Amino acid sequence: MSFRNISIRKKLVFTIVATSSIALILAGSAFITYEFLTARNRVVGELESQSRVIAQNSISALQFGDKDDAAAILKGLKANRDIISAGIFSIDSALMARYLRSDSLGAATVIPFQTGGVFQNENDLVLYREIQAVDGPLGVLYIQYDLRPTKAKFIKYLWITAGVLLTSFLISWLFSYRFQKLVSAPILELAHAVKKVSYEKDYDIRVASNRADEIGLLFDGFNEMLREIKIRDDRLNQHRANLEIEIERRTADLRKAKDELVRLASFPEMNPNPVIETTLAGEILYVNPTARKQIAHLPEKGNDHPILQNCVQHIEELRQSKKKFLYYEITYDGKFYQEQAGFVKGGEQVRFFLVDITARKQAETELRFARDAAEGASRAKSEFLANMSHELRTPMNGVMGMAQLLLSTDLSADQKDFAETILNSSKALLSIMNDILDFSKIEAGKLEIETVGFDFKRLLHEVVYLLGPRAEENDVSLCLNYPESLPAWVAADSGRIRQVIMNLVGNAIKFSLHGNVDIRVTAEDISGSDALFSIEISDTGVGIPAAKLSHIFEQFAQADESTTRKFGGTGLGLAISKQLVELMGGWIDAKSNIGKGSVFTVSLPLLLSSAEPETVPVTDAPAAHNNRLWEILVVEDNFVNQKVASKMLKRIGCNISLANNGKEAVEILEKNSFDLIFMDCQMPVMDGYEATAAIIKAYSEAAPPIIAMTANALKGDREKCLAVGMSDYISKPLDIKSLDEILGKWLKSQDVLTENQKITAL
Repeated sequence: MSFRNISIRKKLVFTIVATSSIALILAGSAFITYEFLTARNRVVGELESQSRVIAQNSISALQFGDKDDAAAILKGLKANRDIISAGIFSIDSALMARYLRSDSLGAATVIPFQTGGVFQNENDLVLYREIQAVDGPLGVLYIQYDLRPTKAKFIKYLWITAGVLLTSFLISWLFSYRFQKLVSAPILELAHAVKKVSYEKDYDIRVASNRADEIGLLFDGFNEMLREIKIRDDRLNQHRANLEIEIERRTADLRKAKDELVRLASFPEMNPNPVIETTLAGEILYVNPTARKQIAHLPEKGNDHPILQNCVQHIEELRQSKKKFLYYEITYDGKFYQEQAGFVKGGEQVRFFLVDITARKQAETELRFARDAAEGASRAKSEFLANMSHELRTPMNGVMGMAQLLLSTDLSADQKDFAETILNSSKALLSIMNDILDFSKIEAGKLEIETVGFDFKRLLHEVVYLLGPRAEENDVSLCLNYPESLPAWVAADSGRIRQVIMNLVGNAIKFSLHGNVDIRVTAEDISGSDALFSIEISDTGVGIPAAKLSHIFEQFAQADESTTRKFGGTGLGLAISKQLVELMGGWIDAKSNIGKGSVFTVSLPLLLSSAEPETVPVTDAPAAHNNRLWEILVVEDNFVNQKVASKMLKRIGCNISLANNGKEAVEILEKNSFDLIFMDCQMPVMDGYEATAAIIKAYSEAAPPIIAMTANALKGDREKCLAVGMSDYISKPLDIKSLDEILGKWLKSQDVLTENQKITAL
């Protein structure tokens, strides 16, 4: 039986006894080791002192070769019964004098010559000391010390320690056996109650609780659980009884309705809807009063009527289908009718029930018109957003680009501060624009989620790296806890996940003036192919009022909606994050306490990626790796954008040529060669799409890479650019870093070329 399966009594006894025993063993071992080392050091110290005196007294005996004097000096060691032997060697290693303890005269060990040191054997210890005179060494003294008395003493200590340990073990066992009942008895009582409830299904059982510790809390929780189960059980029984009554009532209603239908079918004249009975040839046999009232010009005999002509066709279809009923929609006199055709009287006659559905058809028509109008409005909205995106990003490109270029020049402190303020404000405005565009795309159902493999752990580290400076400004400690046991490589939309985490962590930092922001990642249900990841972002910020907590994920919602609110924002970030997470099949929730902080938890089901995808490293600026400057053609109709792109590319280290539209670009390319082309999409005369198609058609694979450089940022813009043959896509506003990366990506593999080797259009 394994340890986990034994009773809690035995576990408690074993734990207490084992803990105390280990502590005593460690303490005893430490004591004995200390005593042994102390005794050895004491012996060595005594021998050092004695050897120092004897060596000093032996100098004259060695100088004059007086062996008797040397032997007399050694006899002084006779007072110490632990010294087995001693000797004096001359400088030429000849034994000059020797002392032997009386009980070892016959079995004394011959001590070899050594110049110095302390050597320990199994039962003795030998100390060597060199005898020095003023003019140099004269010989060596050795003293052999008997360790057996010391060892006997330590063996005695060991037996005493073992006895103490055994006694302590027994005392510990006795006390633990008695005291464990304080813990195990109430737990066993609770286990007995659980078993009784399980067998007897008696939820009125309660466990008496008169304790204020954790076990008392456990008892209270158990009793509360039984009370809740009892209430639920009573409600279920009551609902079951009510359900039986409701079923009986519904059955009676259905039986009544069925009887009414049978009655109406048996007495057509009482039916509130038109009823017509005909022969198999469509000749009228019967028309109820409602039909005479609602349908004009019905004949008394024959089938000379538009409705009857339809009935004749339906009779043949009914016969061929071999079904009991068929349903049709017919029109007459501006009204719509639903017709039910069926055989009666053994198949010799046909009965038609007509229901006026004109109002329903009118409602469907109105709904269809409303749907078309809504779709038209949605298309108009999308076109408006596309145009607004282009029109806003174009001047933004000028503002942000010039601010970046200005910051790269020599500025005074005030001028640099002004330029940084312009750039940061522009970035804030661009972030708001992106939020509005994202929200509009989600609202229109035009935002797609892609699935690619990426390193989730690295993505979170990048978020921490990017937001670290902002956290430092707020005196906030930003920490990431991603356990090593969790898989790192997953397959999902990394860009949207980054957007969600950046938004949540950014909010946590913004609303925390000091303290901590922690990102903790866990995973559940890890299988061979997927797992449920939870990303918990907690902060020590101002918190969210309970009344506002349920509304923070609504668009344009703010926890503080006053005009004097301290923190900025559009109120779109959390709404977009929630909808993005739900589009990826997950969910997001929040908990908060005023003054203590908030906890946002994102739960995402992610596919596990078995292998790392191939990545293309981004190189440094192209000009730094080549012996010449890259030749770049910028095709752009806006003067400000021309200046921004030219200045940035020249800053990187490129030669720039400009074209005002696609037609000029094609003409310039006929006379000059370029390493790469940046192409705007919306231009007069010839736009970027037409120009790209013309270049690809004319030069095929010899054409230089064409990079779309556009202010369009909606769904489908990138795909449209790639579809006409463009190599890549960069969105305005531009920045030097993104231009540098694009150049590094598309020109890094090209070797240094001569002018004759460059790609030409001729």
